[in-house]
Amino acid sequence: MPHDVTVLKDKKAAARKTVATLGTNDCRWPIGDPQIPGFHFCGEHASDGHPYCEKHTAQASTPARPRPIQNRNWE
Repeated sequence: MPHDVTVLKDKKAAARKTVATLGTNDCRWPIGDPQIPGFHFCGEHASDGHPYCEKHTAQASTPARPRPIQNRNWE
């Protein structure tokens, strides 16, 4: 029997954390733009000693990839 996608989306929407609903051990990784409705925080259990869950701690700790230098005509 296939999963009802609408039910899964509703459960995820209900689990979204806002500033008012974040707990002390909730992941504070921002999702979306704070100026647009629907902005929320990850809310998963935060890793020990970190403000983020395991997934977002790893993402925050990953060094940025080098970008190619673009030639610009500086005057």
